[in-house]
Amino acid sequence: MKKLLLVWLALTATAFGVMAQNAVLEMTSNVGVANLQQVAQPYFKLDPYKNSFSQFLQEFINDPDLQYKVLNKRTDSTFFFASGTYKRFNPFIYRPTTLKVAVIESEFSDSDTSSYRDTVLYYQLLVTTDSTAQSEQFVKKEYNRLLRKYDDKFTFNTQPLNEANSAQKGEIAIGFFNLFAVSPITIAWGRELASRNYVFSLTLRMKVQENRATLVTLPQEPIRLAK
Repeated sequence: MKKLLLVWLALTATAFGVMAQNAVLEMTSNVGVANLQQVAQPYFKLDPYKNSFSQFLQEFINDPDLQYKVLNKRTDSTFFFASGTYKRFNPFIYRPTTLKVAVIESEFSDSDTSSYRDTVLYYQLLVTTDSTAQSEQFVKKEYNRLLRKYDDKFTFNTQPLNEANSAQKGEIAIGFFNLFAVSPITIAWGRELASRNYVFSLTLRMKVQENRATLVTLPQEPIRLAK
């Protein structure tokens, strides 16, 4: 499971990208966080933006509905990783084969500032179905529904997926919020090359400041915390 999650994380992390902006930020990050909450609450059992991040993490790790749990605490040489598969929780009308969720810490660098290195967190929902035409329609419909619903909240850049992305076919949408340079959300659907199964993923990217999850900002951007 961890290998599959990391494959899709690598895909979304690469696609997130950085959008260069010179204008002054016009919206504060609490508006961005509010928008992300609107996305997270219908799909994720736990909202990382609602309370302190440490409380969210404890609830995530101790969730009795999660099975096949993996927990790798952060060390001097490894990043934090926690994941599991839901037994009962399902935010979809369609019943997927597996519904996996993960909190993944990863290194982040700004391609425009080679000296800048930081760590960010990814909160990912990974839905695996089967290889039928019905499942293809399900993942595509869910993907397109999210794009339409939040088109006024984020600016989405879309691109097709192919064998170079370990997918036979599919599409990924990288969402940006106003003048923040780093994308906080990625939505994707695809058909995996190996299993031929259809997959839908929703990934939120965040930074923890003062024990609160917020948008990722670059050094030249002011950090404004959600209240």
